Amino acid sequence: MTTHTDRIRQMAQEAGASFDPTFESVGDNPAFIMSPEQLTRFAQLVAEDCARVADENDFGPIPHHIGDNLRARYSLKGE
Repeated sequence: MTTHTDRIRQMAQEAGASFDPTFESVGDNPAFIMSPEQLTRFAQLVAEDCARVADENDFGPIPHHIGDNLRARYSLKGE
């Protein structure tokens, strides 16, 4: 089973972040180094992950286009 921490690490690595063992980790979380472009990509991956959760769940009276709004805000095209 994948934990939330595992998913965050996966997205950071997918965004191109590199692990730097010389930096102190916080708890079980390794220190990642990211350029501004990589940080932007990481934020987009997190937003897409949130959009998918919104697409897959019924939030009652909340409109069903939350995922689309998240994608639009973070310049995602239904990735």
